[in-house]
Amino acid sequence: MTTSELSKRIEIETGLKTSVRKGSGSVRGYFIFTLRNNKKFEYEYSRKLIKEFPQCDVNPPFANNYQIMIYHGIYES
Repeated sequence: MTTSELSKRIEIETGLKTSVRKGSGSVRGYFIFTLRNNKKFEYEYSRKLIKEFPQCDVNPPFANNYQIMIYHGIYES
């Protein structure tokens, strides 16, 4: 899955637009999907979404109400 495909999927499923950036520093290698205009994800949605991506002990996916961070299973578009 590419970053643009996931961004579009999030928009279709939630009605919320995201911006995507590559992480740096301690989150280097992650793709970070951040909601625009101080909106919030429903907690259950973001946690469910990251379970679809491969787990890794060193760099697990992370989600909260504002961001979804994915390391494995996604490619830059």
